[in-house]
Amino acid sequence: MLKHTLQAVGIRTESDIPASEIFSTEFNPEKYGLKSSALKKISILRDFVAEYNREIPVDRSKPVQNSEQAADLMYDTFRSLDHEEVWVLYLNKSSRPICKVKMGEGSLDAALIDRRKIVRTALEKRASGVILYHNHPSGNPKPSANDVCETKTLRESLQVFDISLLDHVIMTDSKYYAFSGEECKDIRRG
Repeated sequence: MLKHTLQAVGIRTESDIPASEIFSTEFNPEKYGLKSSALKKISILRDFVAEYNREIPVDRSKPVQNSEQAADLMYDTFRSLDHEEVWVLYLNKSSRPICKVKMGEGSLDAALIDRRKIVRTALEKRASGVILYHNHPSGNPKPSANDVCETKTLRESLQVFDISLLDHVIMTDSKYYAFSGEECKDIRRG
């Protein structure tokens, strides 16, 4: 972020600071000569940007055709979170997004996947497919045994109503794991 932008929000610095560093959970303010009073302002700035990213509506004109597109679509929603969150992307028959909905927030290493709420919302939105997302703040996108079990149970719950679980994508700041391809990949932006 540009020095004058940071100063406009009350963060005094002598140089620009890359946004990727400010929003990293490993940000070292001392590297830029920032005082502890700036940390609270940086935390507020992070919260503001995270909230803004969550409010951005999904592009309904483009179908989601693969896990890479699915991960790219939600990258900003999960970037730099220090806790787990669960989101669902609801899609129509043409695999075009209807909406994205936050379904839960958890701790550093766990979040509840509320199957009933996910199915109910899918029915309300008249979705024919869903993509489940959650993040691993640890940086390791590999699914836990519980992630695998929850994915199977959600798939079965949705199938009762002829709704497809198209994918379950586990996000980190730099990688994602897609159940559809059973593999980890780097997130490529742009």
